[in-house]
Amino acid sequence: MRDLVVGSGIEFEDRGALERRPASLDRATGPRQPRSIAHVPQVRVQTAGYRRRSRTPAREEAYCAGMTSSRSEIIETTTRMAVLTDTRRWAELAGVFTPTVRLDYTALFGGKPADVAAGDVGNGWARALSSLTTQHLVTNHLVTVTGDRAVVTASFQATHIAPGAGEPWVLGGEYRYELALHDGRWRISAVTLTPRWETGDRSILRSASVR
Repeated sequence: MRDLVVGSGIEFEDRGALERRPASLDRATGPRQPRSIAHVPQVRVQTAGYRRRSRTPAREEAYCAGMTSSRSEIIETTTRMAVLTDTRRWAELAGVFTPTVRLDYTALFGGKPADVAAGDVGNGWARALSSLTTQHLVTNHLVTVTGDRAVVTASFQATHIAPGAGEPWVLGGEYRYELALHDGRWRISAVTLTPRWETGDRSILRSASVR
């Protein structure tokens, strides 16, 4: 007979335990003999939604390596968005995003989230930022991977400087990125910015965008 430890998912054989079971006293009929193994019903208990699968050290190592590799690639993708912006490599930005990306900066500027073609993101940011010097520092990444989707939260500090035009504008807050595997690579499908603090002159953005 197979005994199952309920909730553990571990099965083991123990015929001897059943054969060694002492006779019990039946109040109506007196001593009762142990039942034969052949007459014991086969009962299998399975906890709902639980499936035990042994994981060998090699399999465990491969799993961890895969998760580490995905996490590193995901973080690098989000970092590349900032680096390509600061170095004015506008054309390369399209490779960071899925064909259409949702940009939600409404907490900072108002309006509504925008679904933008990947190739148009760099063009829009170039018009707004090309006359400025910017530096985006992104850190404290927390990554959650679910199949071919991922969500990343991160803290950022963005400095914007307009030469000879007012005090630098520095913004701090959080990014929330959504990513998807596209053509075998992790790409950003949505970005949400949540501001937490700012110093300096935000109006330099308006001045930069009309130049």
